[in-house]
Amino acid sequence: MKNSNFIGVGGLLYYNNGYLLVRHSYGEYNNMWIIPGGHVNSGEHLHKAVEREVYEETGVSTTATNIVAVRSRQRSTKSLDCYIVFLLTYNCGNPTSDGFENSAVEFFTYKEVVRMENIIPLTKILIQQHHESKLNNLQKVTSQEPYTNDNSKLTLYL
Repeated sequence: MKNSNFIGVGGLLYYNNGYLLVRHSYGEYNNMWIIPGGHVNSGEHLHKAVEREVYEETGVSTTATNIVAVRSRQRSTKSLDCYIVFLLTYNCGNPTSDGFENSAVEFFTYKEVVRMENIIPLTKILIQQHHESKLNNLQKVTSQEPYTNDNSKLTLYL
C-alpha cells in the first residue's frame, strides 16, 4: 500500500517588528495569508526543508532554530497531514513573491496581523503566541552525542 501521509513544514520569521507572510494563490488557502513553508522532500531533514521552502517562496534566506509547533490533521482514514513549524532567524534577502505558489510576500506588524481577516487561523494563533512569549521551543541538540553512531543522518530536538 502506498504511503499517502504528508509531512510539511512552516517557518515563523519575526524580523524588524514584522512577521513574514505569503498570500497563497492556489488550493484550499487561495488568497489567504499564511507563514511560508511546504512539503518535505524524500530524505530531507526538516530544518533544511523549511529553510529551502521559505527561500523558494519568498527570496529570504533564513536559519531554522527551534520547533515551536506540531499540527496533525487526518485528511482521510488513510492519510495524515503532519505540519512542523520552526522559528526562523533572518539571514538576508528582500521579500519577493515566487509568482507561482503565492501572489504576494510581506512583513506585517502584530497589530496588522490581529486585524487581518484573510489569514489562516493557525498562522494567527502562532503569531499571537509568539507575541505573548507563549510558544514552547524544542531546540536542536548540538551539545551532546546523539544516540546513534550515524550522526550525519540524525537530528534531535529537545
